[in-house]
Amino acid sequence: MLRTSKTRTLLSFISLLAVAPASMAQTEPFGLLDFVGQVTSVAPVLPGYFSDITVGDSAWGEIHIDLSAPPRVGPGGELLYTTLDETPRFFLGSRILPRESVTGPDPLTVTDGLTPAPDTLDYQMSVSYWDGPQMVIGSARFSFLDIDGDAWSSPTLEMLPFPLMPNVTAGQSGTLEFLDPNGVLLIRATLSTIELDLSNESHCMPPLNSTGSPGRLTGLGSRVFSDNSFSIFADRLPQGSFGLFITSAMEGHVVNPGGNWGVLCLSGDIGRFFGPGEVQSSGNTGTMQLAVDLTNLPTSSGFTSISAGETRYFQLWHRDSTPQGPSSIFTSSLAVSFQ
Repeated sequence: MLRTSKTRTLLSFISLLAVAPASMAQTEPFGLLDFVGQVTSVAPVLPGYFSDITVGDSAWGEIHIDLSAPPRVGPGGELLYTTLDETPRFFLGSRILPRESVTGPDPLTVTDGLTPAPDTLDYQMSVSYWDGPQMVIGSARFSFLDIDGDAWSSPTLEMLPFPLMPNVTAGQSGTLEFLDPNGVLLIRATLSTIELDLSNESHCMPPLNSTGSPGRLTGLGSRVFSDNSFSIFADRLPQGSFGLFITSAMEGHVVNPGGNWGVLCLSGDIGRFFGPGEVQSSGNTGTMQLAVDLTNLPTSSGFTSISAGETRYFQLWHRDSTPQGPSSIFTSSLAVSFQ
């Protein structure tokens, strides 16, 4: 249970939220797909640029997915999401797979499998590299297969539980493969962790907290309003930190509101999840999670229900420490467009 002094601190802070001015941040939303793994096989002879890669080397990469526009629909019903030019970045050992782009961003293909078909994520790109005295063009491909069919829950890209751990025994697998110009497999890496983070949808990023990382807010469950099965999850928090989630129908951008550290990313009528059990501690995991009743969201004057087609913004405020003493800070915000 929170002591009265802590409760008063929270209340005095929250009173600032209703009056803080806001300037809207106009940036395009994107999602970040990243993964880590390990090289599990290599060809007997690798080209010069990659000749020092061996089994056991690390593999990792990231892809930015453009969420500012709906995806294209393929002939089989698959969804093709545009990726952004500054990524992908794929690394095998100490070598980067240099992307060769002549046609613009390559699409990330999402197939929502119908029972008993699996869900899949696929991405392919052209790769330029030196092979002896000449530059040649090969290819790299990232793929993930989820036999459980729960990587997303509707025919649109959903927020995944994170980290998504490929489980070969369950039929789930993730791979990164590098092929030569003739399509011959040169290097395969098996991925151990795959994460799709859509917490940057509102593009309001916080400074680093005392863990050395920015606090992150992610959505879990379904975006479909009628499902009413949605949670908000905060991680990368300092251990033992108290905090509460806030929500609004409007985005904002206020730096260090009321002397608090970080950025308040909400504006307008800001509601606080301040009911029994909703003010939480990050405990020894540095995380907090809250199930959200979409028919009963808090506002400054009571509770309201959202509707399909509405976008809601969420954020977490939590206590932290700085070299100057105790303070408070915000995580990133989360913008969710419910269907």
